Amino acid sequence: SNMIGFSLTGVFKEGKPTDKVRPLRSFSRSFVCVPDPEIQMTIINDQYVISNITEQQYKKYFQQNQRPVDSTQESPQPSTSLNNFSDEKTVMIQKFSIESKLNLEWSKYCLEHAQWNFEQAAKIFMEHRDNIPKEAFLN
Repeated sequence: SNMIGFSLTGVFKEGKPTDKVRPLRSFSRSFVCVPDPEIQMTIINDQYVISNITEQQYKKYFQQNQRPVDSTQESPQPSTSLNNFSDEKTVMIQKFSIESKLNLEWSKYCLEHAQWNFEQAAKIFMEHRDNIPKEAFLN
């Protein structure tokens, strides 16, 4: 049986905009889905975690929110940090992204799903590319 898993993470201010104190919180939401011929995909597992933010998230949040905003600038696109991977895995992710035209996050996901076997990841990609959302591909 085929499955796909993905996670969304971020930071938000808790409370109402009118509250005097609005603490920052971190969230992570993970989904596991299976193909469904009638509706394309069914979520079979959904986990949602809210916690206090880490020091690193705190610094990143304030760095991003202190930059002047250029009104002509496009919205930032989600990106995957490759800092946590070995040089070999980083190169694999970048190469897979170039060859598949997938963004780094989806390239990493394919390689992880194939236990970092490049050929197996390419095979899985070819079998499922019609089911991958448009947002997963580079512009």
